[in-house]
Amino acid sequence: MKEYILTRNKGKISLEQLIYGMPSKMLVFNEQFMKFCFQVANYQNQFEGDLEKVYTNLLFLKSDKVKILYYLSDLDKEGHLKEINIDFISRKNFGHLFSNQVRINGASLNGNLLTRQILPKLFLKYFANKVFFIFKAKVRKEKVIKAWVEITEKIYKDELKNAQILIYPFPLKIHRQLLYVYKKAIRREKIGLMGVPYRIAPLLKSVFSKDYDYHISVFEHLGAIKQADYFINHSIAKKILTTEEFEVGSYTFSKRLAEGQIEVINSCHGLSVYSPFVSFTKFNLINKKQQQLYSVFNEGLNFEIMYSEDCEPGGIPIRKIIFVDQGNLTKFGLHYEAVLREKTLTALNQLGEKNNFPIEIKTHPNTKQKEIKRIQTLFENLTLIKTLDTTAKETVFITLYSTAYYDFRRIGKFIFIKDDLFDPSLFFGPEINTVHIANLKSNLEQLTKHG
Repeated sequence: MKEYILTRNKGKISLEQLIYGMPSKMLVFNEQFMKFCFQVANYQNQFEGDLEKVYTNLLFLKSDKVKILYYLSDLDKEGHLKEINIDFISRKNFGHLFSNQVRINGASLNGNLLTRQILPKLFLKYFANKVFFIFKAKVRKEKVIKAWVEITEKIYKDELKNAQILIYPFPLKIHRQLLYVYKKAIRREKIGLMGVPYRIAPLLKSVFSKDYDYHISVFEHLGAIKQADYFINHSIAKKILTTEEFEVGSYTFSKRLAEGQIEVINSCHGLSVYSPFVSFTKFNLINKKQQQLYSVFNEGLNFEIMYSEDCEPGGIPIRKIIFVDQGNLTKFGLHYEAVLREKTLTALNQLGEKNNFPIEIKTHPNTKQKEIKRIQTLFENLTLIKTLDTTAKETVFITLYSTAYYDFRRIGKFIFIKDDLFDPSLFFGPEINTVHIANLKSNLEQLTKHG
């Protein structure tokens, strides 16, 4: 089936055109999309109570299909949508999201919004955590830091002396975790392993069942419960410090620990919004926009803003340009943003070719070697660096939405990239400096001439 939609204003739009035309990152900061995910989860009869909340988190974090449903629902509300010919959208499963005037021709007999393509990663997640849990360290302190890579220690550097560090699997980039463990070992600093004791039964059922959304949700939900029960029943822990709002089961984990009189302090590890439902004792956030969004379903939670809202100083001379990269965005389903990133790199590369002016790319720690080689080949006028110099002055930082802004804004000028549909001021506030991608090169040329 050739998948497409028919609209009243733009005619026929293919599914591929629809996906590449959606700035998915914008949805992360969209309160209505957050509520839409819960509405979809709530309509499914098999999801109840905390499991329904875990499924909402899964949809918000892992489902490209729910994003398509949201955009089409919006088109319908605006009166632009005539017909849907997308296989997974049938009148039986998702007709309640659309008006009767919209013709829906999808043939899917199930209402799954996740994809079985995530199952290999979930099996890897299961086995990695199984191994770590087998070799788990005994919890010997009342204060525990859950760590994956080095960033957790930077966030909780003032807590390290009186806490026990437990390292969980980090399959996103194994080399990064191995390097972290190696550095700890050569400094003879004590660490221990810990894993989530997931059950494999729900995963196996998700392979063969038509209702695999349900079984994936159960997998995450029960794993979080069993992990919490381990800390309650087999440890002396009284406080857990973590950075796990990206884990869909973090809601269940923290709620269960609270019932066992164990506190969970979570410091967000980035600017993004991850799980709509959280249940931390205290949640440290980067800015007020995050608090507004996390409060939608978690009103009354103890939030604290870690950074001031001050902007960086202006009027500085310019000696260097650094693009703060966020890696291969396509693998996270951010197709629109990936294209915008390529346009930015192209503009910077062209500027580097014209000027004897240093332009660098600060790579993301999780960037794969294959992506690094691709960038080096395509953008030969740009120099790749792994770390930012905290003493560097007279620098212009270019980025789409990196939280490096909060760490480096006082040593240089930040410029955020926008276009007609993508606007990072939605994340950071209206005070930031934004430049439309079409004007980036000319804007930077003026800056390098006049500062």
